[in-house]
Amino acid sequence: MAGYSQGTEVIRLYREDLERRRKAEHTKTVYRQRIKGLLPAELFEQPPDPTKITPDFLVSLVPPAIEKARALNESGGSYAAQQGRFAVLKDFAKFAGYPGEVRIPITAKMPHPDKVSMTPDEFARLLETVPEDDVSRSGYAYHRNRAIYQLVWATGADESELVALTHSNFQREGTIYTGVHLKGKLQRRVLRLEGAVAEALRVYEVSYRNATDNTPAIEMSTFFRSGRTNQGLTSRQMRRIFEGSRKAAGLREELSLKSVRKGFIKRCAETMDPEEMAKTLGVRRENAVLWKNAMLKV
Repeated sequence: MAGYSQGTEVIRLYREDLERRRKAEHTKTVYRQRIKGLLPAELFEQPPDPTKITPDFLVSLVPPAIEKARALNESGGSYAAQQGRFAVLKDFAKFAGYPGEVRIPITAKMPHPDKVSMTPDEFARLLETVPEDDVSRSGYAYHRNRAIYQLVWATGADESELVALTHSNFQREGTIYTGVHLKGKLQRRVLRLEGAVAEALRVYEVSYRNATDNTPAIEMSTFFRSGRTNQGLTSRQMRRIFEGSRKAAGLREELSLKSVRKGFIKRCAETMDPEEMAKTLGVRRENAVLWKNAMLKV
């Protein structure tokens, strides 16, 4: 196979490990891309030889990857990029059986929550001005986009959770959506769905079935889908969709789909103690404390 190398073989084995651990498709793609940029370049110039990929060989790949990540983080970059390198390195080290601790500096400052959290007024404007789509599709994409925003605002679902959602993640009573299972960062969480968000999901599902004549797709595969390609939406597509809605609503440029989620996190910080907040967000208690302090400027 053209371009196949020892580095490609390592990444293939890593991807198989991610699949065994049932990581989301989005996570598998991102982790594979990130670790490729951290592994030694010469590894991708060597011909593939699976017999040489021993446990000791895999362990030997981790220290240089840590050093490369450390150098990249110290040279700058966004908070999200630096945290991303740290996350994939910890996961790859686990796959490789690395006995040491993965530690790299995070030199970028975490964005101030107030600057990136969407306010209730901004969310109302966002919903009011979601761009209308092609009427030949019976408003399918319009209802899908509104359902995405309503779900994120009501549950704090992040992009990786949205792209991994399937029909089986939802609890229903007849045609009414009553709850959703989200994977969380630490543990699976179940959140109730009521009112506007439940109705938005129901309308989206009906419009999808009417627009695509492909009922099995929404029941068997990813929930939020593109009517044109009949494939699940990717994180990039969701970000592009949000940007169109943001511009139509005339909202500030620094807002993103993550800002909708952080609006939910801020409401949690204002009304919940750290234990309840950790359970709701599916994170560790210490992370919930950090979020709470940041959101409330403690």
